[in-house]
Amino acid sequence: MDDKANYSTLVFKNSTASQKEEKDNQPIYSEVKPKKQESMAPKANEDPMIYANVKPKAAAAKVQEKEIELTTHPVEKPDESAAADPKGEELTNYSEVKLEESGITGPEAKPAAKRPTSRLLMCLGTLCVLLVAGVIGLLATLMMLKSTIQGLEDNNKMLTEKNTNLTIYNRQLHDENDGLMTRTQELTKGRDDLNWTLEFILTFNTFPVKDFCPNKRCQPCQNSWVLFQNKCYLFYKDASWKTWEASRQFCQNQSADLVVVENLQEQEFISNNTEPYWSNDHGYWLGLKQNKSNWVWVDGHTDTLGFWGSKNIANESVMMIPGTPPTQSWRRIMSSSFQKVICERDALVWST
Repeated sequence: MDDKANYSTLVFKNSTASQKEEKDNQPIYSEVKPKKQESMAPKANEDPMIYANVKPKAAAAKVQEKEIELTTHPVEKPDESAAADPKGEELTNYSEVKLEESGITGPEAKPAAKRPTSRLLMCLGTLCVLLVAGVIGLLATLMMLKSTIQGLEDNNKMLTEKNTNLTIYNRQLHDENDGLMTRTQELTKGRDDLNWTLEFILTFNTFPVKDFCPNKRCQPCQNSWVLFQNKCYLFYKDASWKTWEASRQFCQNQSADLVVVENLQEQEFISNNTEPYWSNDHGYWLGLKQNKSNWVWVDGHTDTLGFWGSKNIANESVMMIPGTPPTQSWRRIMSSSFQKVICERDALVWST
């Protein structure tokens, strides 16, 4: 009686498997060959070897969790003589094993593979939320900064306009102040001129209005008097010469006094307005006289100029020789000698 050989189909089913996974699961064929026996012919009591066609439809890690269905198909065992390979190889049969995913759920199902994925998704979601919150906060900060900068720019513009207006106003005040200072100086000068004129008038017992103010218009000096540096000078050139004492009295009668030389400019002015007369031993009286060992001017101050000439003898009074160098024109002479006169007094109007 011939033995029958069976080939079986193992099917692992998973009710939740997607169609996409079924399309991806293609059968994999593997050939299993036993080692050659020492005898080329198979023994009578040995079973033939089996070739298995294995079709996996899920990961190998899930095979243990699958439900296995066994389908048996009867197959007649082929004749040993026909099945013998002419080259002495063993007769083999094929069995088809199909693995399909099943929908087994229960204690054996392990969700460990899903946990890392869910944690990763949670972390990614948290990071996205934090990133969005950070972007929103950054945008809000930028908007606040922009608003602050705009406010500062507007404030700066307003302050700049105010500063410009204040600068213009300050310039106007400065110009007005300059005008007021000029006006004040003019008024001060006018006041000083009036005071000077008043003091000058008070020096006269009877002020000669006709001499100083002809045609009702006042002038600094009387006719025949010469103005120089707010002083009026009278160069007496009449034929009647006078002693030093008589010359001073003559000047005082004119509300003046003998000339007092205060600087080189005044000495040069006097020298330029005098001329030589009679001889080289005649000149013009100065208001300078010896007082013990000092030479003192009629206004009381001691001389420091010393414009002495070469011819000097021991006498108490001084005259100026015209036509000589200004710095060498003074000469000592007796007070009783007769010379011409130079009178000096303040001008009526103090012109600067």
